[in-house]
Formats: sequence, C-alpha cells, structure tokens
Amino acid sequence: ASDANGLKMRTMENKVHMAGDKTFGILPTPMAFPELFTALQQGTVDGQENPIPVILSSKFAQVQKHLSLTGHVYSPAVFILSPKVWDKLSDADKKVFTDAAAKAAIAQRKRVNDDEATGIAQLKKDGMLVDEKVDGDSFRKAVAPAYAEFAKEFGADKIAAIQAVK
Repeated sequence: ASDANGLKMRTMENKVHMAGDKTFGILPTPMAFPELFTALQQGTVDGQENPIPVILSSKFAQVQKHLSLTGHVYSPAVFILSPKVWDKLSDADKKVFTDAAAKAAIAQRKRVNDDEATGIAQLKKDGMLVDEKVDGDSFRKAVAPAYAEFAKEFGADKIAAIQAVK
C-alpha cells in the first residue's frame, strides 16, 4: 500500500471510496469519467480505477504505463425484484426465476474472468506494465481505520459480512 502514497487518483465522488484511498496516502481526485483520458495525459491525475474492459476500451494504455491488479472492487450485475412483484409470482415462476438467476451468475462470473484475462493480455501487448502480485495484506491493514469510520453509519455487522466474502 505504501507504493500508492502521494498518488493523485481519479475516483468517483463517493465518500467510502475516497476515505479508503486516503488510508493509503492516495490523494483522491473526483472527476467526471469523460475528463479522465485527458487528465491522465496531462498529469492532472496519476491513475484511475476501473474494470479491465473499461481501461481497454478507453485506450488508457496510451496514457497510463502501469496497472496494479488490486482486486479491491467487484461490481456484479444483480437481479432486483420488489417484494410486491415477487409475491405475485407463482411458486413455479419463482423457481424458474431463481434457477435462471443461478445460471446467469455462473455465466456472468465466467464472462468477467474471460474478459479480464483477454483484456490484461491486450493491455500488456499495448505496452502496459501489469503488476499481478499486489500485496493485498498491506492494503487490508491500511484501510482498517476506514472500517471504524463507516461502522457507525452502516453498521459493524454489515462491514463484517462484506469482509467475510472471499
């Protein structure tokens, strides 16, 4: 985590992300995504955090030489259905829905893994230096103070549940 100290990182204007960044010594810099390529090009920010397909499609390899695979964010696609709608479904329809959701989750994970692997290979081919062996423990230790800060707002039990997911 100490390698991140002093870096100006583009982030979303999200207080949780920004607080986490600060625990690493990062200077979080909220900015609109369309401004990011130019900001990297001009040195307004030193880096950014985005999924591999976004980094690839945005051609950030043209303006960013290094990529650290921290794995600190996972953005799943989720099914959300209100109880009002769910309660109207028959048991048979609920089963079809949950079975399809389980299959979709497996397919989505595979797609993310495949896209990430091919994207990383392409970024390397484009000249980006990719660090695949990031010291995750140092980041987990550094971010601990942010957990206490947000436990008051979101509940320590919810933070513990998130941390339990591996």
